[in-house]
Order: sequence, then structure tokens, then C-alpha cells
Amino acid sequence: MKEKNLDDYYKIIKNDLTKYIELKLDFLKLEFIETFSTVFSKIITVWVAIIIGIIFFAFVLIALAFYLGKLLGGYHWGFLIVAGIFMIIGIILFLLRNTLITNPFINTFIELFYFKKKSKIKK
Repeated sequence: MKEKNLDDYYKIIKNDLTKYIELKLDFLKLEFIETFSTVFSKIITVWVAIIIGIIFFAFVLIALAFYLGKLLGGYHWGFLIVAGIFMIIGIILFLLRNTLITNPFINTFIELFYFKKKSKIKK
């Protein structure tokens, strides 16, 4: 009779442990989906903003080139000046790439993956 009680307790504990492991796996899957969705949405948002910014910047540069060309008496001079300005900006960005580009991206991904927001689920 004592063995039967132990067997019953063993089955109960085994069932509870199995349910706990299943719930923990489901929770880990949901955490992964949440993190992946957050990262993916931020990447898409940043890329859309970058594309819009590039298009805007291109039109501003073309307008500036035409304006400078008209002032200097030849459109080729305006485009050369704008190209020179763009080359200087490119060199500055290249020299400061770690400070302006690489480190902020690394910090953002570390923040997204390791420092989670407080859970929205109330206990």
C-alpha cells in the first residue's frame, strides 16, 4: 500500500515536471519570437527611413548642383562642387565610422537582445 502511494506521487511529480518543461519551452519560443519581431521591425523601420533620407538628400544635392551651376555659369561646376562636398562628407564618415556607425549598431543590438523591457504581463 505504501508503494502504491509512492507510485502515485511519482506519477504526479512526473506529470507536473513534464508540464513545467513544456510550458518553459513554450515561454522560450514566445520570448524568441518577441525578440526576433522587435529586431526585425526595427531593422525595417531604419531601412525605410534610410531610403527616404537618401532620396531626399539626392534631390537636395541635385537642386544645389543646379543652383550653384546657374550662379557659376555652368552646370558642370555646380555638380563638381556638390561632388566635392559629398566626397568630403564621405571621407569624414569613413574616418569616424566606428564612432558614428559601428558602435551605435552594436550597442543597439546588445540592448535589444540582453536588456529586455519589463514584462507587460501583470502578476
